[in-house]
Amino acid sequence: MIKFRTAVILVATVAAVLVGLCLTRWCAPERWYAYFDYAREVKPIHFYGRVVDQGGNPVAGAQIDIWIGAVDPGYLAGGKRISKGKELHVSSGTDGSFTVDGVSGRYLVIKRVSRLGYDPVPAPDADLSNPPGQPGPWLYDFASETPAYRYDSDPQNPAVFPITRPGEARSRGPSRGGKR
Repeated sequence: MIKFRTAVILVATVAAVLVGLCLTRWCAPERWYAYFDYAREVKPIHFYGRVVDQGGNPVAGAQIDIWIGAVDPGYLAGGKRISKGKELHVSSGTDGSFTVDGVSGRYLVIKRVSRLGYDPVPAPDADLSNPPGQPGPWLYDFASETPAYRYDSDPQNPAVFPITRPGEARSRGPSRGGKR
């Protein structure tokens, strides 16, 4: 009986705190509308990639650093940003392939592809943003309502990330892969 009473008191306390927050500027209706509009665009992410050298040969054991753009519930309690990210690190297999699965978000950014004996891409000072109105090679938008910008993964057509050895000329850039 005491555990039940404690649970009821705890729930009532949490409810009172939430109501108190909602009576302040932190819980303004426009924040709720923006948050839920943004949150409804969060999708399960399935991403297929492949790391190759400049000759198109698979590079096994490459480290891929990824950022997943998601939603920050703290925004409803007065947080400054509606989005927050998750960092992931995956490695390429013997055939150079890698997969991102089991996470949700609005978009995925390939921050870095590296392997011992190769120059990392993109360069440390690279601008990972896309030109206005265009999908770029490092950002994959899974939630865009505009079909031309939305990325639809295809395991038969992975995004390809060529890397070079130090001093080797870059003859190819990344390809987006996915469904066309």
